[in-house]
Amino acid sequence: MGIKSFIETSLTDWDGKVSAVVFIGGCDFRCPYCHNWQLVEDPDTTEDLDLDKIVNYIKSSSEWLDGVVLTGGEPTFYPGIIELAETFKALGMEVKIDTNGSNPYILHELIQKDLIDYIAMDVKNSFEKYAETSGAAVDIDDIERSIELVKDFQQYEFRTTVVPGLVTEEDIEKICSYIKGARRFVLQRFHPENIINKEFSEISPQIDEEMEHLTQLCSKYVPTTWRG
Repeated sequence: MGIKSFIETSLTDWDGKVSAVVFIGGCDFRCPYCHNWQLVEDPDTTEDLDLDKIVNYIKSSSEWLDGVVLTGGEPTFYPGIIELAETFKALGMEVKIDTNGSNPYILHELIQKDLIDYIAMDVKNSFEKYAETSGAAVDIDDIERSIELVKDFQQYEFRTTVVPGLVTEEDIEKICSYIKGARRFVLQRFHPENIINKEFSEISPQIDEEMEHLTQLCSKYVPTTWRG
């Protein structure tokens, strides 16, 4: 487990910001529609990148780079995540973290130490379908703790990938009830390319009208947009 991939410049991983993206190997989930499955299933088959080279790049790009995104995999299970966030903050970077919410203890520590500026938390499905959707045993209490931590944070989004046949309209309404009072919810269109479970590659993604319908449904409960 370590830094397995690095994108020098991204305009899509943090809305409104130019960011570098750090991919950390390893994850406690096995979502069947995951696109980063190499980082999840076999992280040790890829050598760790040299952090010093990443730091030097960020230093040289600090005039136009707004921040660094920590993603994965699941970055909160990386043993060096606190030190990594400290490193980027010391460079004057804002830091965003992508998380599945299963490790509220590290998330709380990152918040308490003022090491992150934006949290994007995936809410995978209605709670009764969490194990099916994540491909793992999940402590729902931890998911609920993370939801409350995120809702109390300044800058964040909750997000759900709408997988046809797995995440239903009823499930989405339940998710809205879990995050009631949140400031931002993002529905993500499912994409069947390069995913862990090849059976899911046969599923057709939603058309725009379907995503618009779900967005309007959710907007009754929480401010919602969609991306796809």
